[in-house]
Amino acid sequence: MAYKLRLVIYKHTEKVLRYKHLSIYLVACSNSGDGPDGKKTTAVKSTPDANSPKLTYAGGKPLIKFPKADPPKELKVTVLEKGKGAEIEASDVIVADYVGQVWGKTQPFDSSFAKGTPLRMPLSKLVPGWGKGLAGLHVGDKVMLSIPPKDGYGPSGQPDAGISGDDTIVFYVEVHDALSITEAGQADATAVVDQATLPVRITGAIGKPVTKVEVKENAAEPTTRTKTVIARGTGPEVGSKGTMYVSYYVASKDGTVKETTWDGKRGPQASTIGRGTPFDELVGTPVGSRVLLTVPKTQENSGSASSVPPVFVVVDILAYYQDG
Repeated sequence: MAYKLRLVIYKHTEKVLRYKHLSIYLVACSNSGDGPDGKKTTAVKSTPDANSPKLTYAGGKPLIKFPKADPPKELKVTVLEKGKGAEIEASDVIVADYVGQVWGKTQPFDSSFAKGTPLRMPLSKLVPGWGKGLAGLHVGDKVMLSIPPKDGYGPSGQPDAGISGDDTIVFYVEVHDALSITEAGQADATAVVDQATLPVRITGAIGKPVTKVEVKENAAEPTTRTKTVIARGTGPEVGSKGTMYVSYYVASKDGTVKETTWDGKRGPQASTIGRGTPFDELVGTPVGSRVLLTVPKTQENSGSASSVPPVFVVVDILAYYQDG
């Protein structure tokens, strides 16, 4: 069964930036890190053996072939190929392709390979087996996750997907990228402007999280959207379609708006390009860059007299994916 999750920005930022939520199909909908009995569980990491699921292909797409053996009773991670990228943390936003099957069954209940679009999702929003299984591994790893019910869908299962409460589910996963909850832009991005000339004071070095943005007293309130590149990264330029991930800090001159993704809770946010949000101003800017956006006063609701004040947004561009 396909589940949709909206990546939500807090109320002020959502209204100010008119952020269009990214709908994405999930492999799971649980975000608990414990089993149903409340006890912590850990993953057993191993290399392939005779009782391990095997990788095969049908129509050029990965499938899982199961041994004539009972499924493991504990979460098991079988590393098929080791990557050389950054270490994955349980709080990361993960970018991965996967296929999921019930142990012993020949057909997938879900597959990003079949959809043609990788999963991009905080590990904390997936079944616990993903976070516990992938934490400590590395970007580039290719693994099998054998997940018992207590680390999967629990005793209720997912009947609409053909998963009972007793089923062990197995995912073959290829990890393409991982963004940390405090991810910032490129540390060696080239400074483009003297930050002393900006209308805001930014606390946080290039390549580090922004911990504070103060609007200067003499700053003119924005009347149009503008983009000022503070430091230029060396990644690919953001195109006119697709999805980008950003971290940001929003502040208003009157102090009524102050929101950030660098708070250790929300983490990187996805923005679908071409939906009229201020993040569309980032088209043509390289990944890794730090940018200052200005957003004029906006109405909260059509026909309403209430409004959100003009804001200044410091944005780090973390990743760009040209969907389709």
